[in-house]
Amino acid sequence: MTRFVGVAWWALVMLSLAFLPSNARIAVYILPALAGLGVASAHVIPWSIVPDVIEADELATGQRREATDYGFLVFLQKGGAALALAFMQEVLHLTGYVPGAAQPDSVLWAIRLMMGPLPALLLVASMILTWRYPLTRERHAELRAQLAEKRSNG
Repeated sequence: MTRFVGVAWWALVMLSLAFLPSNARIAVYILPALAGLGVASAHVIPWSIVPDVIEADELATGQRREATDYGFLVFLQKGGAALALAFMQEVLHLTGYVPGAAQPDSVLWAIRLMMGPLPALLLVASMILTWRYPLTRERHAELRAQLAEKRSNG
């Protein structure tokens, strides 16, 4: 449960960014600093799950495929970042963004939505997926015991 506190905190900070008045310059510096705990949680959780997945995979297949599992996670992270950047660029284009000019309200609202509610929604979705991950601490202990037995029996 504690793994969700940081991510939930980050989601709340992201939501608050969407509702800041345009003249809240100090808050624009303070809120990202407050988001640090959540950002750290979101970066640690996926990497902390990978070793458990590797062991579950070894028990199921009899093979250790660490490189494949870590490579898959890196691929998903890089691909997700690329898709997010392409999506944001397209949204800005569709809402009338013009570089170096005063932006219409449609662009400002698009930026607010992409910097606040959309990331918060994705963070909540990630928390749900993490919560539904079936490998609990107890299940992981059972899995490790089964692996130890399987390794000792050859």
